[in-house]
Amino acid sequence: AAQIGNGASTLFFVPLLIPFVRFGELITGAERFPLAVDQLREVARQGAVVFFKTFSVAILHGILGWVIAAPVITAILYLAMLPLLRRMRVSR
Repeated sequence: AAQIGNGASTLFFVPLLIPFVRFGELITGAERFPLAVDQLREVARQGAVVFFKTFSVAILHGILGWVIAAPVITAILYLAMLPLLRRMRVSR
């Protein structure tokens, strides 16, 4: 079950990677880091150490963007799902 959940979450994580990096750059006022899928693949083939050295600042911007956006996203999802959860609880 954990592996299925991990695999399913990847479907959401990968497409949101670049927007969170851009959001982190916006927050810090940093220049846009050139991120292209082909560049990511090429550097990833060279190994984890090279990947993290090349993209460490972009990774930190992505983490910052996620840390700031996650509570807002969570609150919105909670408020959106609250009526449904209340109906489910009452129907039991």
